[in-house]
Amino acid sequence: MSSRQERRALERKNAKIQAIKDREKKYKENLKQNKIKEKSENIKTNNKISSKNGTKQIGNVTYFLKNHWKKVVVGLIAVIFVIGAVVSLTLVPKQGKYGQIIAGNPTLIDIGSTSCVPCQQLQPVLVSLGTKYDGQINIEFYDCWNTTEGADMATRYNATTIPTLIFLDGNGNVVARMTGYNEQSVIEAKFRSLGWI
Repeated sequence: MSSRQERRALERKNAKIQAIKDREKKYKENLKQNKIKEKSENIKTNNKISSKNGTKQIGNVTYFLKNHWKKVVVGLIAVIFVIGAVVSLTLVPKQGKYGQIIAGNPTLIDIGSTSCVPCQQLQPVLVSLGTKYDGQINIEFYDCWNTTEGADMATRYNATTIPTLIFLDGNGNVVARMTGYNEQSVIEAKFRSLGWI
């Protein structure tokens, strides 16, 4: 073979290789385009509401939230409100006394509110103290935000912060006071310092 023939054979070979590469590239592009088209068709199909047996089925959550977000938000707020109300009613005792009240005994008065978080945290401590020192120390709770009696007690004892714990001796005189949430050990230490336990 002459060099001219060799060159032409090489050119034909290179042209075939290039044609194969071009076809492969075009095939990949078509495949990619079909996947994109298929995805967009799936999204369009999922966003449509189809009716089967008289019930509407929504194929895409985004579509639902986009068109009904106000209802979802109102529903969530309602659920949160109901849960809060149930917790408030079951976990936080209303105004009252813990244990029996005996005249002449020292008294711990808690002035707070059932809707105040630190006051709610203090309630289990008061329940525990009421059980532990029943008949020895009177423990009472007054809701100053939701009851007139509680508001009157807050005014009487000048409670400007809640929760306020007021310690009264057997004669009803104020001997100490604490504000804010206090752990049971801190309150018991105060009982000891006053000579109550």
